[in-house]
Amino acid sequence: MLVAAGCTRAPNTAAVRAAVQQLTIDEPAEPTTLNPMLSNDTLASYLGPLVFSYLLDIDDHNELVPDVAAGVPAIGNGISADGLTITYHLRRGVRWQDGTPLGPQDVIFTYQAVMDPANAVPDRGGYDQVASIAAHGDDVVVRLRRKYPPFVGRFLTLYPILPEHVLAHSRDLKRDHFNIAPVGSGPYVVESWTHGDRIVYKANARYWRGPPKLRTIDIRFVPSTYTIVTQLQTYEADAWFGASSNAYPRLKALPGYTVSLIWATGFTCFDLNLKDPVLRDVRVRRALALALDRARMVLVASHGIYAVTDSDQTPLSWAYDPHGPRIAYDPDAARRLLDEAGWHVGPDGVRVKDGRRLELQLAYMSGYATAATIAAMAQAYERAVGVAVDLKVYPEALLEASAADGGIMASGKYQMGFEYKPAEGVDPDDSSLWGCDYMPPNGLNNTFWCDRAVDGALRAALSTYDRAKRRQYYAIVQRAIAEQVPVILLYRGQASAIYPDSLHGVVRSSAGSDFWSVWQWHY
Repeated sequence: MLVAAGCTRAPNTAAVRAAVQQLTIDEPAEPTTLNPMLSNDTLASYLGPLVFSYLLDIDDHNELVPDVAAGVPAIGNGISADGLTITYHLRRGVRWQDGTPLGPQDVIFTYQAVMDPANAVPDRGGYDQVASIAAHGDDVVVRLRRKYPPFVGRFLTLYPILPEHVLAHSRDLKRDHFNIAPVGSGPYVVESWTHGDRIVYKANARYWRGPPKLRTIDIRFVPSTYTIVTQLQTYEADAWFGASSNAYPRLKALPGYTVSLIWATGFTCFDLNLKDPVLRDVRVRRALALALDRARMVLVASHGIYAVTDSDQTPLSWAYDPHGPRIAYDPDAARRLLDEAGWHVGPDGVRVKDGRRLELQLAYMSGYATAATIAAMAQAYERAVGVAVDLKVYPEALLEASAADGGIMASGKYQMGFEYKPAEGVDPDDSSLWGCDYMPPNGLNNTFWCDRAVDGALRAALSTYDRAKRRQYYAIVQRAIAEQVPVILLYRGQASAIYPDSLHGVVRSSAGSDFWSVWQWHY
C-alpha cells in the first residue's frame, strides 16, 4: 500500500541528504558496463556524462555546445571550405580524475579504439569516414574521406573520450577492469559499484569546471517501478530520471517534487525481422501495422503524454516530412492483405498457410510497464485479425546486447521486437538504422532491411551540406518506411523525470543525457 501522499520529509532521510549535497536516484535497470563505447545499453550511455567528458554536448535546445572542445566547428570556423577538414581546439587545464592532463593524444586514442575491429563498438558511423587524424599542438585535426555533414554531431559527442595512459596497454578492452571502475575526466568519480544494488559517485575535485556542487550521487537499482514511486513518496529516494509514463499520474500527485516532461528525439517501434520467412512478405508486415489501434495503445500506455508517430524523423527536425504517408487503424484491410498473402483463418481463428499457423513472437524488455502494456494490447489487436502473438520478456542487458554478445535483437533471434531508437546526435542521418551496410555487427539495422533506393537516398543525403537537398532525400526514406514497413512505428515519447523542488540547476536534454548538466545541480 502506498504511504499517504501528505507525508512529510522524515529526519535522516531526504532533508539530511540535501544538507550534505547528496542525491539518491532510483533506476529500474542496471547497466552492463560503465563504458558507453562498448555497449548498446541505453543506460550506460545515459550515465556516461557523470564520469566522462566529450568533445561536445547536446543541450536542452537540441544544439551542440562545447565540452572539452573549446568551440563547435562550423564552416569557416573549424571546418574547411570544402567540408573535409575539421579542427577541434581543446581546452587547456582538463585533467583525468587521476591528475593526468587530457590532450589530443586521448582523442586520437579514442578514435583508434572505436575503429579497432577487436572492440565490439555498436556503431562506427562517422568514424569510418576519417582519412586521417593528427595532433597539432593543442588541436586535433581530422581529415575526412568525403563530405559527411553529421560528423561534428557524432564524433566523441555520443561516445566519451577515453584515457590513453590507462588503456593503451589493455589486452582486451571489453574485459578490462576500466569498464567497472572507469577513470574519466567528467564531474564525478565512481566510488563503488555493488552489482544488483547501486553505483555510488563522488564529486571529482579535479573537474575542469570546478568541483560539482552535489558531493555524492547514489544510483540505486530498483526493478519495480511501483517500488520506485513508493520510495519517492516516503523520501527514501530523491529522483527518477527516465521515469515510466505508466507512473506519471502517481508522480504528479507527490508533493515537494518537480515532474518534468521533454519530447525525446528518438522513437519507439516494433522492429520486424526481415530475415524471418513470414515477415519477408510486405503484405504481412503491412497487415500487422494496420491491425493495431496505435492511438488507443499509446493513450492507455502513456496516460496521454506520448504521441503516435508515422516517421523516423522527429517533428523537431528540419528533415521531418509533415506530408509523408500514414498507416491508419484498419483491421478489415489487414484481414484482406493476409487473405491475399495466402494466410486463411483456421478453426481456432488463427490463420494458417501450407499447414503452418501464423504465430509470431514479440520480444520486449522486462522492468518497463509501458512496454508490457503496449505488448499486451498488440497481442489482442493482432489476435483479432487471426495472428497469434506470443510475448517473450528479456532483461534489457540481453535484449540490447551487441551481436558479439548474443544480443537478441542484434543477433536476429527474434521476429518482432519492442525497440526504442534514440537519436544519434543532432543530425537527422539514420543510416545506421536502415543502411544496407549497417546490419549488425556493423551498425544498428536490426531489421535486416536493405532497400537500394533507400540506401541511395541515405548516401546522397550525406554528400552535401545543403539542407534543402538533404530534406528531399530523407523524405524518400520516410515514405519507404511507411510503404515497406520494416518497423511498425509506434510513438514519440516525452521523457519524464521527477526530482525535488529544492534541487536546482537541472537542464534536461531531449537528444542527449539529462546528466550533461549534472555538474551544476545543487540544493
